Amino acid sequence: MKPQAAAAGRTPRPRRASAPSRGSGARTAPAQPPQAQTAPVGAAPAQVEPSQGAPAGAMNQSLRTAPRPEQGVADLIDRAAHALQARRTFGLSPASLGLAASDWWTHLLSSPGKRMELASEAARMAAVYAHYVMQALGHHRGE
Repeated sequence: MKPQAAAAGRTPRPRRASAPSRGSGARTAPAQPPQAQTAPVGAAPAQVEPSQGAPAGAMNQSLRTAPRPEQGVADLIDRAAHALQARRTFGLSPASLGLAASDWWTHLLSSPGKRMELASEAARMAAVYAHYVMQALGHHRGE
């Protein structure tokens, strides 16, 4: 440990692994994993001809992953449903909206004082509304 780091109360950083010696002059690039080739969505899989030296199971594999005509229709229906859902939820995730509502109800159920306050306010507002309705219908006190 360095004296400055110990005096400041800090822990020293771990040392990096040593690099290859610089004297050899040869540098090697780090090994990169091969990149997987992905086809665009809806594209047909590459067909492998057995005459090209492919294994016997390669032809069966290409037949199993052949494109299905209904796949395009299913994607279209899913996109339309998700667009309607986004319009209804203002672009928010329905799962997050459900979790927020659940969280709100849980907090309300665990707060009896707040429930009493809300019930009192609801009763007051109902009385004000009833008074308004009676006046709107032409009923006055004492008639």
